[in-house]
Amino acid sequence: MATSMADLMAQMDKKTLKVQRGDSVTGKIILLSENEVVVDLGGKNEGVLDKRELPQGQLDSLRVGDELSSFVTSSENDTGRIILSLTRQVGSPRRSKDPKKWLKFTHYLTSHSKLRGQVIEINKGGFLVEAGGVRAFLPGSQLSLQALKIKPDLVGEEIDAYVLEVDESDNRLVLSLHNPTEAKKIDLANFKSGDKVKAQVVAVFPFGAYLDVNDVEGIVRGSDISWEKDIDPTTLYQPNQEVEAQVINIDEALNRLNLSLKTLKEDPFEELAKSYQVDDMVSGEVLEITTPGVRVKLQDGVEGFVSATSIQPGNSYTVGQTTNFLVAEINTRKRQVTLAPFITSTTGLIYR
Repeated sequence: MATSMADLMAQMDKKTLKVQRGDSVTGKIILLSENEVVVDLGGKNEGVLDKRELPQGQLDSLRVGDELSSFVTSSENDTGRIILSLTRQVGSPRRSKDPKKWLKFTHYLTSHSKLRGQVIEINKGGFLVEAGGVRAFLPGSQLSLQALKIKPDLVGEEIDAYVLEVDESDNRLVLSLHNPTEAKKIDLANFKSGDKVKAQVVAVFPFGAYLDVNDVEGIVRGSDISWEKDIDPTTLYQPNQEVEAQVINIDEALNRLNLSLKTLKEDPFEELAKSYQVDDMVSGEVLEITTPGVRVKLQDGVEGFVSATSIQPGNSYTVGQTTNFLVAEINTRKRQVTLAPFITSTTGLIYR
């Protein structure tokens, strides 16, 4: 299904969608990636559904542009997308019918007591945990090295967690494996940004990896795993693997190192970008159409972007389409090739 500039501009005027866990939503499919279905929910809102939820027959018949109805599992993940599911989540009514339950959660929050729950699902932002009769969220950034050494594969396991946030009006319960009052202070004075460290992989998830740096906790977020976009970290690294990482910064509040694995590897973009010059005509495949513009694959390791503001009324693109563009700018620091539509018609042009 083609998307025109008028469509994009109309979308830009819409407001951000307010959703809660358990809400029913319907949108149009804008991308079918290897692992996910991305749905345009209107305005500046995109939802993502794990393909594993779909029966193979339904999955085979899905096409970009089809409408898909689903339920909200989480208001957003680490990329700002709304996480969707084909089934309405248990314990997710718009308003709580059991105020005492939420008072109990507030008690856990203020007393820093442990709340027991069972990890039931993993997504790109963290874990869903069944705790106290509701679905709680355990962000990937709130795991702990010591807990992962005991249980590196959390799905299906029971855990004892601390309550980080309680919001009854949004049925939102956020957990952490870090004790906020008994954080063991580790001497991080020997580390500084830019340091190269040897580490052992403890656990790998779709959102990143946890590393052991001589008993110091290190976390590598998904965007710091590889230069390649949209890659599953679990296909690159395995528990107990020895790696070299670079310190990005030090998180003294959580006593850990924020690390990168990709910065110690050569960025393929720098070499690949040398084959492009401003005003070159290039061919690319349309990967995604969003409100800001169009994402285009030029070759493995190089993507281009066409701003919605540069697309003339009447021009349209379709996901999967291969077409020509003009190179407008090459920014190696941002790893970005800015493209412009390649105009083949002179209709409407004014000559002076």
